[in-house]
Amino acid sequence: MITKMKLSKRNEVKIHNSLYYTVNRLLQEFKGELFLAGGAMSTIFSHLPSSDYDLFYLGNDFDKFTTEKLLMSPTVMWYDRKYRKDNKVLNLTLGKNAFSKLQIIQLDNCNTPEKILDNFDMFQCMIGWDGEHMFADRIGLRAAMKKEIKIAKVEYPLIAMKRLLKYRDKGYSLSDKNMVDFLEKVHVRLLTHNLNDPNSDVQNLWKPYIGANDD
Repeated sequence: MITKMKLSKRNEVKIHNSLYYTVNRLLQEFKGELFLAGGAMSTIFSHLPSSDYDLFYLGNDFDKFTTEKLLMSPTVMWYDRKYRKDNKVLNLTLGKNAFSKLQIIQLDNCNTPEKILDNFDMFQCMIGWDGEHMFADRIGLRAAMKKEIKIAKVEYPLIAMKRLLKYRDKGYSLSDKNMVDFLEKVHVRLLTHNLNDPNSDVQNLWKPYIGANDD
């Protein structure tokens, strides 16, 4: 269950200090429109570094927001910037040495912090920040603090496995119990998808995660 939390000043400062300066600026400049979530927030609590940031757009007109507001923002234009836009994902690299990579993402039918976080497949990624409040699943918060991989759901088995291995390589642990839980969820996902139905879109099972960082 996703909970909205008002943090103590000390913990609020901790988050601000852990995030890249430009991310803090963008969250303040576009308050209510951008929401930081996923691996960048998880690593704060697991005390691991992060150079990739996923910012989710909460509005209704992604093209207009990215073209007329975000890319025209003084916060972004200050840097030597490179960007690539694919459908509802804007990949933005700031600085000549690519010292920060941002993704601005719009998820279908996900226009609140709670819906964004419920979209993640791993509990330790269900942590977000809007610049003032933290949103988190308490199971996920504990998993991040203990550096544990805990699977929430499996929609696309292939990318779920890739993300599982990525977090293991980052230093997160995967217990036998959580591995069995993952395999059971993959099994159930396959059973609920009729592979013999000629009208069934089997490729959806291997659909890539919308965020290229896989965080």
